[in-house]
Amino acid sequence: MRRIFLIASIGFILFFGSYSYYDRMLRTTLIIDEALNAKEEIGTPSRVEKEYKVSLVVPENERPQILNTLLYKILNTIVEANIWSAPPFFNQKYFVTSSEDTFIFRDIYFDTNDCLLDMHNSLLRLRWRWDDDHSYKQYIKGSYSPSSRPTRVEIQSKIGRQEAADGFSIVYEARMEFSKNAYPIKKFFDEGQAHLLLPYFFETVKVGMFEKKFHTPARSISSQIKKYSATTSAIQLVPQIVIVAKRHRYHLNLITPFGSGPNPNNAFIITIDRYTGHKLQFNSRNEKDLFSQSLQPKKELVEIEIEFERNTSTKIEQEINSNQTTSNKIEKIQKKFKKDHETLTQQIFRALDSAGYQPNPKNVSKLRTIKNLSLAP
Repeated sequence: MRRIFLIASIGFILFFGSYSYYDRMLRTTLIIDEALNAKEEIGTPSRVEKEYKVSLVVPENERPQILNTLLYKILNTIVEANIWSAPPFFNQKYFVTSSEDTFIFRDIYFDTNDCLLDMHNSLLRLRWRWDDDHSYKQYIKGSYSPSSRPTRVEIQSKIGRQEAADGFSIVYEARMEFSKNAYPIKKFFDEGQAHLLLPYFFETVKVGMFEKKFHTPARSISSQIKKYSATTSAIQLVPQIVIVAKRHRYHLNLITPFGSGPNPNNAFIITIDRYTGHKLQFNSRNEKDLFSQSLQPKKELVEIEIEFERNTSTKIEQEINSNQTTSNKIEKIQKKFKKDHETLTQQIFRALDSAGYQPNPKNVSKLRTIKNLSLAP
């Protein structure tokens, strides 16, 4: 028994220690039919995400707090205007809340070497989230103390993206979330093995499974591949691009019977994202050396996302589809929220234009933005 354990341990060390990240990426595949035919799945099924994007031109060396404060003032001003459709229906008013924290996202995007996911209007990413910049920087520098632990890690798929010229987009997102206080993050940190967490999650993304169950992002991607490339039986996913974003978030809230989750009053989520993109290199075992060359000018890109909160929008859709008696009434409510979504975006756009930020409707994802920049001469 000891001998078997020793051999297994040596094998584990050789697998995770001797090979580069790239070598390991070529060793596992996602089996399409197995993912689609699995009787059980784990994670959140696909839900529709509806949002507007606006890109901004921010003066060089401007402190982030200037734009953050301005947007907060804009939101608090426009909620008092008599321009909204949904609040009168509920005899309520919109109110604004702001997150005190600036979240850090490190998104690692996967695709095949021939970019099959991109070709079929899909993306798959591994998102690491920290609740402050200090924790993120400590982690990247190689500190695996409890304070540097990521708050959450998510595997996310997005398929079927539809884009409009005014910056509006619809996409279907599935996700699997891992909390810092649950397996595997807590276990790896508690046992002093935090340096193995990245390759562990790489494998989880690549094979599409967690604890012997296919996760919903893998099944979503598999369905898209099967739809457009029926002869493809398996895919080898490789991490290709990293996007690091700093996010400041605001909520436009309304008390309705459609809210759910930890923030049931959220109607719209407004975020400021400042981000950079990088290619990945695999010849290093240190996470701080994962980034090789920048795919864009060193200056951060800045955009605002204005999203119809998914829990609310999903609940409204479910009510429409499940209750024929009240569906007409719920559809009217849905249209009111849609109108408010448009109004909110227009008001933010005009105010930022007046402030000199040169807003521009943006109907492509961050990944597509970074890829387009990398192809530019």
